[in-house]
Amino acid sequence: MAEDMSANLMNRAVDRLHALLSDLDSVTKSLQRDNITMSQVRTLFDAVIDEHPSTKEYLQADAAIVLHPNFKTAIAKIQDGRANKLTVQQKRAVEFFETKYGC
Repeated sequence: MAEDMSANLMNRAVDRLHALLSDLDSVTKSLQRDNITMSQVRTLFDAVIDEHPSTKEYLQADAAIVLHPNFKTAIAKIQDGRANKLTVQQKRAVEFFETKYGC
């Protein structure tokens, strides 16, 4: 009887893990698209954070692993049509493109 309960618990844990991995696999496949924008990546990451809060440390826009958060956030806002929402730091991060390419 104890073995049956243990096997049941293990099966449920495996089912939950499988569901989690399936969710993340679809995100991983989306990230591999040739035409994905930084804005779309940010939207995907925000959705993953909402669904799995333990990923916030790694996926939030200003996570420690992000080298240039102001640049990446600025690009995402511009691609999303929200250039008017750029902070001073974000404008500074992309000003090279504005002066060089007139963007």
